[in-house]
Amino acid sequence: MISLKDVAAAFLEFKKWPIFSTSDDNMICTQFAGHNGRWNCFVQIHPEQPIAIVYSLFPEVCSPEKETEVLKLIAKCNDGLMVGNFEYDFNHREIRFKTSLNATHMAEKLEIFDSAFYYNFLAMDQFFQKFADVLKT
Repeated sequence: MISLKDVAAAFLEFKKWPIFSTSDDNMICTQFAGHNGRWNCFVQIHPEQPIAIVYSLFPEVCSPEKETEVLKLIAKCNDGLMVGNFEYDFNHREIRFKTSLNATHMAEKLEIFDSAFYYNFLAMDQFFQKFADVLKT
């Protein structure tokens, strides 16, 4: 049986997106360029369950003085989203968007990653400039 990580890697290869290895055996990284910016993305595979999480990382960290403003923007951006959500990692001061996939009853086909990646990338690209503007002001 093929692993969910192997399916994720095959999906990225099929899309011709770069794959970067990490020291974490349950993680694959790539990079994406949208209409409004370029950012890193990683796929985290649960070690024991058929669950994958896709994260897009905004390319700039948030300064401490901008944190409140960024958190307000995250709340506004999340309002009305039907798939995924923006998060803020307080340890690394990172803005990120998360989508997930539960492959329990899915065949190991590349298509299972379509919506997890595309909704993720579309949301980050849609709100990219708003985050950039808040961090620059």
